[in-house]
Amino acid sequence: MGKLQGEKNEKVCEHLFTETEFFDWVVTTAFYAALHYTQHEIFPYKESLVTHSTFDSYYGSLKKNNGKPTKHDAQIALTSRAIPGAGAHYRFLHDNSWTARYRSYKVPKSVAETARKRLQFLKGFCTKE
Repeated sequence: MGKLQGEKNEKVCEHLFTETEFFDWVVTTAFYAALHYTQHEIFPYKESLVTHSTFDSYYGSLKKNNGKPTKHDAQIALTSRAIPGAGAHYRFLHDNSWTARYRSYKVPKSVAETARKRLQFLKGFCTKE
């Protein structure tokens, strides 16, 4: 499901960019496409002697000592560790999506365009078919 959901979100992202002025949603759909692409790339994920088949399995195994990270923070850290080179692109998409959804719905077209480019760079680091 991961890659297919990523492709669906990416198509929505492209449609919104060319057909509307809702650039907050362009950034948001680019982020969710990235989330699905990276999870498809990473899982199954082997850590020590344990293989996690899904992100939820991985997240559930994180220790609660000193505060457990949010799911998004855990995904950012895991993406940076598991897919060398993809972390900065993923963080950009996450942070700009969060800003678009919770701080300012007025996203300039230039930010939406950069989000689309960052998604393409990130996809370049994902090799699983």
